[in-house]
Order: sequence, then C-alpha cells, then structure tokens
Amino acid sequence: MGFGPAVVEENGKMVLHHISSSQVNTFETCQHRWYEEKVSGAPSFSDWSWAQSGVAAHEILENQINEYIGVEQKKEPRVFDPVIQDEAEEMVSWFHWEDYFEGHQIIETEMDMILNLSDEETKLPIFVGSADVVSIDKDGIVTITDWKTGYGANKGVDIQAQSYTLAITQNMSIEEVMFRRIYPRLPGEERGTRRVEEYLMNIKDTGRYLERIKFLAGKMQSIVDGDIEPKVTPSDSCVHCPVAYRCPKAKQAAFSPKELAEKRKVLKAALAQVENALKKVADKGDFFVGDEHYGYKISEYYKSKEIKSADVPAILIDKNPELAKEKAKITIDEDVKKYLESEFEDAVFKNTIRKTFSFLNEKELKDAKKAAKNAESTTAETVA
Repeated sequence: MGFGPAVVEENGKMVLHHISSSQVNTFETCQHRWYEEKVSGAPSFSDWSWAQSGVAAHEILENQINEYIGVEQKKEPRVFDPVIQDEAEEMVSWFHWEDYFEGHQIIETEMDMILNLSDEETKLPIFVGSADVVSIDKDGIVTITDWKTGYGANKGVDIQAQSYTLAITQNMSIEEVMFRRIYPRLPGEERGTRRVEEYLMNIKDTGRYLERIKFLAGKMQSIVDGDIEPKVTPSDSCVHCPVAYRCPKAKQAAFSPKELAEKRKVLKAALAQVENALKKVADKGDFFVGDEHYGYKISEYYKSKEIKSADVPAILIDKNPELAKEKAKITIDEDVKKYLESEFEDAVFKNTIRKTFSFLNEKELKDAKKAAKNAESTTAETVA
C-alpha cells in the first residue's frame, strides 16, 4: 500500500508521519538534501529514468511469483517506456528466481513492513518499507528476500536489513530472520558478481538496531519541528542530488581550499539540475534564448519510418551540429557512428563515439570480432 507523504499537517503543525530506509540513507548522506526532498517539498529536476528499468524488473518478478503462487494481481500495472520495459525484461530473462526458493513456502510479495518506534515516553514516526518477497524456508526460518537490480554488492547489515528484521520480529513470535539480497543482473556483468548475500538476524541483536533507528527518527523529527537546522554535507554524492540548486553552500562565500572544493561540488550538481530542467523543456520542442539554441528532442527522427537510419545524421547536422553530437551519445546505429566519425575530425569526440558504441553495442561488437577472427583463421588455412 502507499503510505502517502512523509510529512503531514496535524493540528496546524508539521509532523513526520513515517520514515524509510531510503530516507535514512539520504539523511545520513546529507541532512539538508533529506529536508528539501521530504519536508520543504522542493521540485526535483533530476532525470531518474536510468533507475526505471530496475523498477520495471521488480514488477516483472513480482508478477511472475504471484502467478506461480496463485495470487491475483493487487494493483494496476505501471506503464513504462518501451525501451525501459525491454531493458527490464532482458535483465530478468535469464534469471530463474525459482532456484532461490526451493523448499520455501512463499507468504507474500511486496509485503508492507511497518515498525512502530513510539513508546509510552516518546512519540516517533513509524518506519515503513516493502519487502519484495517474504517466505519460510525448509528449516522454518522466515526469509526476507530483496531484489537488487543496481550495481554493487556486500552492503552488509544496513538500515533496510535492520528495520525489516525488527518489523517482522515485532509482529511475529520468532527468534531468527534470514535477510538476503539477490542480484538478478545480466550474465557476464563485471560488477555485482556476487549474486546472493545472506544474513541470519537474531532477535538478541534487534535491541541495538532499534535504538539506532529511534535516535535517527528523533533527530529527523527535531528538524521537522524546527528545533535544529539540517546539516549540509558536501561530498561526491552531490552529483546525484536532485535539489542541489537549493543548497546553502552554493550561496556561501568560500575562501579556504576546503570551502572552495565543497562549493564547487554543489555548484557542479546544481548546474546538472539546470541542464536536466532545460532538457525537459526542450523535449517539447527546440527553442532559443537570445542566440543560444536548446534542443534535445531527437528520438523523433528515429521513430519515422520514412527516414532511413543512414540519413538521420545528415538531417541532424543540417539542423544543428551540437544536436548531432548529443545523438551520438545515445544511438547504437553503426551507420550513424561511421558517418559521425567521418564528419567530425575532433579526436576526442571520435574516441567518445567509439567508447559509447562499444558500451551500448557490446554484444554486436563481440560477435563481429568473433566473426572476423573466424574469417582470419579460414583465410590462413586457405593460404596454407
């Protein structure tokens, strides 16, 4: 179920209704970012489409498991961009989730995790989350399975593992919980190669987990109440901050090397927000501000059946050379690649094109290299 906004108004006062593991992770990275996102409700200009394939993959797996255990679909399926949907289907196409549930009785998918943090002395927000799969293994141990469709492994017993364990033990009379992460990535992926992480959580450990979560929840509530100011913590994570343009560091005077470095990180992230905002506007149509042209809507050329892929570069270059460069970053069409490499003499740009195509068209390149190698071997045998 949806839990609504994190901050709500009660009796004319703003109250922190709930927190989550993602909120806590953001809060511990930078309190001001959490404040802007969840409390002030600042608009976000980030483009998070890169993460949507993971969301779609989660939904595919959820539907597959529900069909397997005979559970009717609870909600309307989300509609994703066809490209994102294809990426998600490819991500899980080779992945056999059943292999990880042999001997398990599946209880529920997308189970709500609700942890009550309040006691007789202190009123705190509830901790909420959603477990991808909850099951009981052959030894009778309740198992929480979390799909991780992003990169990176070895996250350890993080706030999500802690809070979900606490929520389960708080509502069920059990002593142990198995928390595991499974990484359904494409085969051959260099990163995230450790496919499964498992942590047997004992109820004896939950006391210290609960105290830590209560402490963080209390601090977050104090910020909402206005008792303390949210702390700004510039770091490499600023580049991913969707509200960097609101950061106080961007306005502060900076004189020391440390202050200058911190301000630079924030300004760089804020500039990225401006770029993303401009792209969203330009997606509706090219426009000019003074003598500067803004245009990013280039996929429409490829959607036209009347235009051959080999003709697209010429159309783009005639329209705007910068637009052609932008297209080169996202296309996987080999004809376009060759055309652009021949048109632009800039060595750095050529190298960028090669790397881009090598990344996006890796399978085709591998097949081409294999075919070339076989051809060389055949030629060598013929000459011999």
